[in-house]
Amino acid sequence: HAMTHSEIIRHHMENAGHTITSLAQAIGQRRSQLSRLLSGRHDVRLSTLGLIADALGMTVPELLTAPKNFSEYSRNF
Repeated sequence: HAMTHSEIIRHHMENAGHTITSLAQAIGQRRSQLSRLLSGRHDVRLSTLGLIADALGMTVPELLTAPKNFSEYSRNF
């Protein structure tokens, strides 16, 4: 299946060594809010994408780009 934006963001978060808790702290949001966003149950605001991208040392387009090893990742997801 094609990765959703939530799955892509979660991949980049984990790749950067963050947990939901540590990333939520880094962007000034509650863990529960970030968890809902990463579950795909809520749309992510562009401003929040910017905060997440900054915290991960990425741009928003990079944050929303599926990893090159998508086939490996999708088998493990």
